[in-house]
Formats: sequence, C-alpha cells, structure tokens
Amino acid sequence: MPPLPAIGSLKGSQMNPIGLLFVALGVFTALAAALDWDWFMEDRKARFIVRLFGRGGARMFYALLGFGFIVLGAFVAAGVILDTQWHTEVFGHGQNRTK
Repeated sequence: MPPLPAIGSLKGSQMNPIGLLFVALGVFTALAAALDWDWFMEDRKARFIVRLFGRGGARMFYALLGFGFIVLGAFVAAGVILDTQWHTEVFGHGQNRTK
C-alpha cells in the first residue's frame, strides 16, 4: 500500500503565493504592535482601535491580528486551506465543461 500524501500537499509540492502574502502582512502587523510604531498607531484607520481599547489594548489587538494572519498564511501556503481560484488556474481542476 503506497503512503498517504501529506495533509494539504499540492500537486508538484507548489506553495500558494497568496499564503506568503498573508504571512508577510502578519509579520508587519505584529512588528508594528511589538515595536509600538507611532506612525502605525496614529494612522487614521488605527485610531478607532486605539480609542476603543487604549494604546496598550490596541497593541495587543494588532499583535493577535498579526499572529492570526501568520497562521492563516502558513495554512494557505502549505495548502491546508486552498485558494480555489489559484488552485484552479494552476492545476485546471473544476473548469466548466460543456456537454
């Protein structure tokens, strides 16, 4: 009996580049929280979170958000969570077929 393929392994062991983008976004967000970057926390889009949780709470929120993006990106890159559009384009599965 042949061994079972690894969970989420893609044909040809190709990584999904979308997952790597999520990992990069997560690292950036986590670094912004850990290093308490003023320009990040004072941005108009982050001010709502800072007002809602305070500066320390916002740092914790963005650290957890960054960690979540890293985990999600790792799963997508490894193929555990499939991006069906990318998977279809690369491997040609699920194409519309006329009868």
